[in-house]
Amino acid sequence: MSSPIKIVRFTRTVKAPRQLVFDVWTKAEHLAHWFSPHGFTVEGVESDPRPGGIFKLIMVPHDKTGPGGSGFWSVGKYLEVDPPRRVVTRVGGEGADGKLMFEVINTAEFEEQGDHTIIHATGEVIAVHDPSIGEAAMAGMDEGWKQTLDRFEARLAKVVGGKS
Repeated sequence: MSSPIKIVRFTRTVKAPRQLVFDVWTKAEHLAHWFSPHGFTVEGVESDPRPGGIFKLIMVPHDKTGPGGSGFWSVGKYLEVDPPRRVVTRVGGEGADGKLMFEVINTAEFEEQGDHTIIHATGEVIAVHDPSIGEAAMAGMDEGWKQTLDRFEARLAKVVGGKS
């Protein structure tokens, strides 16, 4: 494989057991609450966290309605799944024409530290198929992941607090 076009890396420490962190990261009922930056609602989630399993969801901007609006599909599959230690997906942003605009390898590793879990997350853009979206997507990738991980932490806090 050639060198990635762009790489973003984040490390977060959360107060939750590693298995719960892994579950919130991979299960559809949780992904629907966090896998998007601010200003979006996640709909139509499919997640089968096993090698070759599907990963699919649509992010709909708050100012639009439903999947028929200007949603952004994230589609792909799980490449590696080692519960509760590691998960790797290959996903692409799908355009309105059904073609992939770009592709990303997302890796998350979960390190247990007492009653905390350290999350090491990496997103590697491996292909840009639509240059018109590529530059904008790359420019917003760092902030988009930061916001998405903020939403992940908020979802995890609700689950830990028993307010699923």
